[in-house]
Amino acid sequence: PYHMRLDMVAGEANYENDGIPRAFDAFLDTPTYLFVRGDETKADQTRPLTPAVPGILAFKDISIQPISLPQAAWQPVRRPGVIDGLVGQARQAATAAEQALAQAVAKRTAAEATLAAIEQAEGDPAGKGQEVVVAEAEAPSAGALVDQFAILDPNRWSAAGGRWTHEPGRVLQDIDGDVWAGLRLSDPQPRDFDTTVEFTIEGGRLFRSVGIAFDSIGAVDPGVPGSTEDGAAMVYVSANDGAPKVQGAYRRGGQWQYPSLAAAAAPVKQGGKHTLRVATRDTLVNAWLDGRRVLSWRMPVARRDGALQVIAYDIVVAVHRFSLEKVAAETTVSEPAGGGESPKPAAEAALAAAIREAAAAGQAAAVAKATCVSVERRADAMRAAWVVEEEASGTVSGDDAKELARSKARAAAKAEKELTAARARQRVGQAEAKLTQAATDQKEPAEKELAAAVAALDQAEKDRAEPGDAFTPLTGGASWSTTTFGFPDKPDPEPPMTPTSTGRRKALAEWITDPRNPLTPRVAINHIWMRHMGRPLVPTVFDFGRKGTPPDSPHLLDWLASELVDVPAGGPAWSMKRIHRLIVTSAAYRMSSSTAGAEANVTIDPDNRSLWRRDQIRIESQVVRDCVLQLADRLDPTIGGPSILPDQQAASVRRSIYFFHSSADRNPFLAAFDEADVQDCYRRDQSIVPQQALALSNGAIVHDNASAIAVRVAARQGPQAGGGETASPAADADFIACAFVEILGRPPADTEVAACLESLAAWRVQEAAVSDAGASARTHLVWALLNHNDFVTLR
Repeated sequence: PYHMRLDMVAGEANYENDGIPRAFDAFLDTPTYLFVRGDETKADQTRPLTPAVPGILAFKDISIQPISLPQAAWQPVRRPGVIDGLVGQARQAATAAEQALAQAVAKRTAAEATLAAIEQAEGDPAGKGQEVVVAEAEAPSAGALVDQFAILDPNRWSAAGGRWTHEPGRVLQDIDGDVWAGLRLSDPQPRDFDTTVEFTIEGGRLFRSVGIAFDSIGAVDPGVPGSTEDGAAMVYVSANDGAPKVQGAYRRGGQWQYPSLAAAAAPVKQGGKHTLRVATRDTLVNAWLDGRRVLSWRMPVARRDGALQVIAYDIVVAVHRFSLEKVAAETTVSEPAGGGESPKPAAEAALAAAIREAAAAGQAAAVAKATCVSVERRADAMRAAWVVEEEASGTVSGDDAKELARSKARAAAKAEKELTAARARQRVGQAEAKLTQAATDQKEPAEKELAAAVAALDQAEKDRAEPGDAFTPLTGGASWSTTTFGFPDKPDPEPPMTPTSTGRRKALAEWITDPRNPLTPRVAINHIWMRHMGRPLVPTVFDFGRKGTPPDSPHLLDWLASELVDVPAGGPAWSMKRIHRLIVTSAAYRMSSSTAGAEANVTIDPDNRSLWRRDQIRIESQVVRDCVLQLADRLDPTIGGPSILPDQQAASVRRSIYFFHSSADRNPFLAAFDEADVQDCYRRDQSIVPQQALALSNGAIVHDNASAIAVRVAARQGPQAGGGETASPAADADFIACAFVEILGRPPADTEVAACLESLAAWRVQEAAVSDAGASARTHLVWALLNHNDFVTLR
């Protein structure tokens, strides 16, 4: 009952980049059944199979004993480097989130500057009459209603939600969270009004909104009867972190609508004292913040008679002053800038999007930072707990170990609760953004989602107040490879990593490597011999049974198998290095592959069954590519690391063994030279096809490296070797001799030297108009040698 997992490589916490595949036991008591007619969906559960081997190979009793695993095997997070890798990964994520936030803030700043430049270029009313506006705000007309809240007059004001308390000079609303609060004005209000409210934001969780609602019949809260009728409107200030703004809104279809054209970024901060002024002429609404016009908006719904309220949501706010009068004829209530040719609407939309993006980036950065702190604290707590475990086992001593572990656990629990709260705040922000942009028919589910997010935040805040000392240990160091054995349409549940292994694999390994097992050493020898000599002793490497082909030299196979298994004096059993040395120092290995002068042998044994010569071997596809890079001194010999993906292979200089390949993704150059089949582990095919010549003739790897090989060959000749157009025949002959040895592994024949000299001269004539033509001619020669049959053949 085995499963597979990827174990983390030290220094690389991303399993997608790198990982070590390992088998592990899970669900140890799962029985094994025989499939009826081989159908895995029809298991014969009446006869569970017990571990055993074929009777003909049962040369000893199989003893299976459970194995207690070291902690690092079933708790891979304990392995050296894993904790550091998890912490490093969290720190990298936090750094990336901070960089993303900086980019979002820069984008928001640029959008603000763009909009400001458009407003200035168009002579926007927001820049006109500021002095008049400030003067009007500071000196209301004689008939204006002005209340500085020396008392809270119950005949003028009535609470419509929230908790309002009065102190001389201010009225305080001190309930934050998902609560709408209203202070309703009972005095008659003009239809076209000019009202100002002065306030200080003293607290709040997220939205921190305060403003003026008008034309309202009931409360502003959507959950209060009378608040769902169309026609009500409001203008409010929000000190939301990352996206402070002034926002206009109206009710239609029983839902509050928050149009982007009624939103303007504004420098609103908690703890700051601000003045919000709102003026209307019919459906035209203007708003000023601290004396500067920030909003010109025309409501898309008709006005109606209704009350005016000071409103608050998710905020602790003190209201210091309120004034109301009929809008004066000389007061400029501006039309919103618009028109198809004006860039301002697009700039406003871009700014609104940038504000939302910056807010989301700020929340993501807060979560990433809290995650990093949580991972660091939990890592510290786990290490301290491991020290206590070692102390209990007697390997470590220390009086303060337990107290230190408790302290670290409390810090880890607190950091984890902080992370939960940060994630809850992020979800609230996401829900708010979703509600703001939701279509009318999607408002209700968006509001429910927001309410659920706020409730979760409330619970997270409560948990944060009493964190305790229980924390969630870090998990990592291994990633389970998903299976679908039990559920073809969905992944199986992740199996546990148990502290005990069945012992079956150990028993199997002992049976496989038992000296009495006749099969294992012969299979191994057959593969080793095949890779050295070009063909196996038993042609059917995949079948040593009666259906397979018998060996040509059975005694040789038996003798080499015994040499592998029998322990020599002072040497180890199963030493493959010893077998390699034995084969490559043998007379059979060192014989020539040439048939010249051996006509009699060719007549008697044309297939070389008696090993009277060496067989020619076409080198493997990976070796062909690696040799080209090695000759150019460009091959990267680094050992280990992640696989090179198909889209990265063309530019890679790593060894070909690290190329990722599957039945669907195969490197074209390697495939031309019989790349290994991922579904076959016995023997590569060896073919001779035109595509191989085309690959060496036209392949980018050959063209890209031929000139570098030519330079390297010339450098091996020494400084006396000339390479330009005036190169002497002697220097060219030396270059040819060196190139043959380097590229083909043999010296050239006299006829080959003459042919190469003739070719070099011809190439130089053709390339006479090209600078450094001599180097080009020698590059052509290198290219030709790379296309020689001897380059891909081992003789």
